[in-house]
Amino acid sequence: MATKQIESVLSKLDNRCDNYEGSIQINGQAASIQTPKDAASYGVQTVHQEVDTALVPYLSVGENMMMHQLEKKTFVGWKELHRKAAHRLKELDIDISTKRLVSDLSLAEKQMVLIAKAVSIKCSILILDEPTAPLSHAETNKLFSMIDRLKQNGTGIVFISHRMPEIFTICDELTVMRNGTDVAAHLVQNTNPQQIIEEMLGAPLEEQFPLRTPLKDAPIVLEVKQLNDQHKLRNIHLHVKKGEILGIAGLVGK
Repeated sequence: MATKQIESVLSKLDNRCDNYEGSIQINGQAASIQTPKDAASYGVQTVHQEVDTALVPYLSVGENMMMHQLEKKTFVGWKELHRKAAHRLKELDIDISTKRLVSDLSLAEKQMVLIAKAVSIKCSILILDEPTAPLSHAETNKLFSMIDRLKQNGTGIVFISHRMPEIFTICDELTVMRNGTDVAAHLVQNTNPQQIIEEMLGAPLEEQFPLRTPLKDAPIVLEVKQLNDQHKLRNIHLHVKKGEILGIAGLVGK
């Protein structure tokens, strides 16, 4: 039974892939892209949000970055490999040793390595899928500096993000999508966050999220006192009232 269910799911996925319509043009010429290898042949590289799926943890930074040069070689000049990788990292102002194991890197460092790997291959178009999701404020600023450097070198960048301040910080143009359809396109300098939010929602913000009744007298439905775990949590107190949304904020990795 399980086998038939799996076959049914795979069949549906295949049908979804077959139903894609539309066209892609790169430098004014029609492009046929069916696989990541096809995309790479056109100079299109993608850095996905799930960075761990795109790196080999038990290999070094240099080996991961230059892997595209190793696949057809029977002899590897390791010194030259690390020299080339180090040169690319230096160009992007990334201070990571090429001999470190990927498994020892932080999420932010892994993402930097992936971007360096992408531009080490023929890369004229770089797609970044929510690249700041795992990053702290300082790490995000460093990423933006790297993106600006790539832009100045002529790389076209597609930056996918839900974070409005980021869009207005680094982007030149933006496209708004809602329910699988692009609903608006703007030059960043000609629009503002309020307009973009309303286009994403399909209605004014006040209609989607009306002002709520004050919760001053609402009953407490969850209360935590003196929560400790002998490691990172020390004497935590919090409570949630009926109908209330409690937000918990902190630094990445802390």
